[in-house]
Amino acid sequence: MTDVLLAFSLAVDCFVISITLGIRERTKLSSVIMVLIALVFGLFQAGMPAFGFVLSTTFSRYILVLDHWISFILLAGVGFLSLYDAYKKRGQTHTHVTQLRLISIFLLAIATSIDAFAVGLALPTVSSHIFVTISIIGIITSVLSFIGMRFATRIPERLSDPFEFIAAFVLIGLGCKILFQHFLL
Repeated sequence: MTDVLLAFSLAVDCFVISITLGIRERTKLSSVIMVLIALVFGLFQAGMPAFGFVLSTTFSRYILVLDHWISFILLAGVGFLSLYDAYKKRGQTHTHVTQLRLISIFLLAIATSIDAFAVGLALPTVSSHIFVTISIIGIITSVLSFIGMRFATRIPERLSDPFEFIAAFVLIGLGCKILFQHFLL
């Protein structure tokens, strides 16, 4: 049960990002692309705790000094770019297609999985079945990411402009939340 709760708590960021992608890229997201993006998010969310577990004894003190800054810069940066794109295409017809870039997907996957890396550093104290825990994290993240994109592509077209602005602010907010949490803890 602890593994499932841990997985859900780590997957929330990916779920929010997936909704953002679904809103922004509704015309480019086929079911196959949604599955692939969800798998990338799931693999990063599962891979980072594994990586953190492996490095837990060697580099943890160095990485924990920068992890919050990296997440903040990546999430806020993508958020500001999304805000700029939403502002730039404001009032245009919705035949305009934004460009879904593979590098953006990987940057978002990295940004949302840095907290999973930190969890990996402490994973031996949380779980005795590390492979099972990592698998559950990846599966739940992938499923929630797919659900988020599928939900967002179902939002009526006339509502997508306000949702794009909201989604951009959510990305910036997630980056700020990570940064503030670090300084408050």
